[in-house]
Amino acid sequence: MTEQANEHGLTLVEAAVRLGINPAAVRMRYKRGKLRGFKRDGRIWIVLNNDLNKTEQVTEQSNKTTEQPVQPVDDGWSKLAEHLTAENERLNRRLDDVLEQLKREQVLRQEDQAERREMRLQIAALNDRLALPAPGKPGEVEQLRQEQDTALKTFGQAILALLRRKP
Repeated sequence: MTEQANEHGLTLVEAAVRLGINPAAVRMRYKRGKLRGFKRDGRIWIVLNNDLNKTEQVTEQSNKTTEQPVQPVDDGWSKLAEHLTAENERLNRRLDDVLEQLKREQVLRQEDQAERREMRLQIAALNDRLALPAPGKPGEVEQLRQEQDTALKTFGQAILALLRRKP
């Protein structure tokens, strides 16, 4: 112990050792007013009286002597714990099922997006083929209309085929 501690009080660490607790606990007890002390030069000094030390020692000894194995008491808590454990397992299984379903749906969504992309490409290709030039000779316009009708039929058949594949 330091000379100042003998004259005025104990440091947090010294008081913690005497009380058998953590220095942070000593600081909190001081702040709450459970321990007497004072501040000097920015440090906290704890004042312990002999009665307090004796009380703490008696309390520690009584705690040590009364420690006995605790016998489990069945007051319904064990049944509740079993029920909650079973419910937790059931919910975990349900969560696993939902996650698996989400994965399957994600795969289906990706396939659907790929099909839609393919359809857009086919539509763009058909639009390119259907772009009619300015009318020329009467035979050319008729030929272009026939090509357009053929392209539209092909396009319709492609759309129907894609729609039939969808579940």
